[in-house]
Amino acid sequence: MTRVVRSGACALLVALVGALSMSTAFAATGPITVTTAGTTLVAPNVACTGDPAAAPGNLPKGITIRASNVTVVNPKVTNCQRGISIEKTSTGAIPSNVRIIGDASRPGYSVSELRHNRNSIFVQRLYGGEIGDVSEDGTDGGRPFINDTWKFVEVEASQNLLIDDLTGNCGTTVWKAQWNPGNKPGCFFGIKWLSKRATGAPHLISSNTVSDVRLTGVTEETISFDGHFNTANMSSNVATDTVASRDAGANRLGLSDADWASVTENLTGQYVNVVDGTQQGKYLRILSRSKNTFTVDDPNNVIGAMANGNKVSVGQTYAGNRVLSNTINSQGGKVHIDFHVVGVNSRIAGNTLTGTNSFRYGAGVMHLRQLNGTDAPQCINVRTGFFPPASIGGKTVGIQRIGLSANNSVVGNSCQHGDISLTLATWTAPPSGFTSQNYWASNTFSNGQLVTYQNRLLATDGAR
Repeated sequence: MTRVVRSGACALLVALVGALSMSTAFAATGPITVTTAGTTLVAPNVACTGDPAAAPGNLPKGITIRASNVTVVNPKVTNCQRGISIEKTSTGAIPSNVRIIGDASRPGYSVSELRHNRNSIFVQRLYGGEIGDVSEDGTDGGRPFINDTWKFVEVEASQNLLIDDLTGNCGTTVWKAQWNPGNKPGCFFGIKWLSKRATGAPHLISSNTVSDVRLTGVTEETISFDGHFNTANMSSNVATDTVASRDAGANRLGLSDADWASVTENLTGQYVNVVDGTQQGKYLRILSRSKNTFTVDDPNNVIGAMANGNKVSVGQTYAGNRVLSNTINSQGGKVHIDFHVVGVNSRIAGNTLTGTNSFRYGAGVMHLRQLNGTDAPQCINVRTGFFPPASIGGKTVGIQRIGLSANNSVVGNSCQHGDISLTLATWTAPPSGFTSQNYWASNTFSNGQLVTYQNRLLATDGAR
């Protein structure tokens, strides 16, 4: 039975403070759904039934949040499909200011954890919030502990989300999943923004921070931003095309391919991302579209500085995100920190990255350093990707899709047993002479090095 916390649900409340401000301490209970703005849950203790490791499915979610200004303090959630799930409201509104926190001054702190959940925390859409321990600011790790999980934190889209002072350990459970055909024990990924464009706004994934987190034992990416290019309606990219005409006075761009007329998706609120030329890494919010003509918001006259023939990708934008001062042991995994074909003006700094990754990408496509006949272990990847053109409505729209990672800063990281790779990933051949650009400085290595492939190193640190 799912308990719903809303106005008038006093039977579930130990204390009710104001019409929209609730504070309650639950004994062990079944799933909870929060639908009232201003709710505070203190020490909720949720135990789901069933085995979330057996297979993905419709097992219960522990705490579902569909409201703004909600705080969950010192949660204990076990055995659920999703431990805590932040979702759009019943009217489709996007929640804002949602906090999932550990607080040593409140009840339940010493036992607060998310354990044996397939996905410990899931964020569908969110404007502003915090996940972490407010009692441990500035130190690695904290509560709620996240243990024995398949996915630590998965975010589809957010702005101004702070994930800080968490501790996560994978455990040894074998999770049945499409992406675990070898039945490898442990978890799949750590903290991951994974695009799902079809769910709608916000299409600017920005100003998110992961800091002072301690994670151990992930088999894939430990902290990553992923454009999800392998699934069309989830990908951050609708299509890529060349600029045919520009009208800076009207803030208007005309693209080359007339087959944009076959695109029925509402692109208003998405972005035109400049992927080459002098304005590489700039992005313009779409105000309206008529076939292959886009009217955009351009307060800085980017259009005036562009040139016909420049390439642009239409879709979502990942900008101004930060991965700071985390401690990651990725022994046996894939990569510690990954900007996978998305990310501009973002920062990876001050992270301590240990353990030897055993996953090998395979020679060729990723253009990584070769070691003993295969790709060297990876510590940090920042990559631009090239993919086949979009197929929409029976038409091939534009040119090869390009997912850009540029104008990012990789500074002051300690990489043990892995490379920092600033590269292109070429599932299709890049245009002649194409380069991305990123900044790096003051990183240290043990058994690793900086590797670049068609990446120009910027002379100054301009990322936030």
